[in-house]
Amino acid sequence: MLRLSLERLDGRDLHDWIFELSREYGGLRRIMTVAVDALLSDDILKENAIKMIEWLRSKSRLPR
Repeated sequence: MLRLSLERLDGRDLHDWIFELSREYGGLRRIMTVAVDALLSDDILKENAIKMIEWLRSKSRLPR
């Protein structure tokens, strides 16, 4: 069923298909949790995500 949903949504912008899937599969929080868990299961993607988070944190600190 998920494969059919993804095929139907192929070609749409990311924000569109995320919201469509969230309507079909229990809400945005659930879809985002599954997506993040899938991303973090891959060591290279996990390392890149950690680096991105560290970079974002470094840019969000207020000057002293």
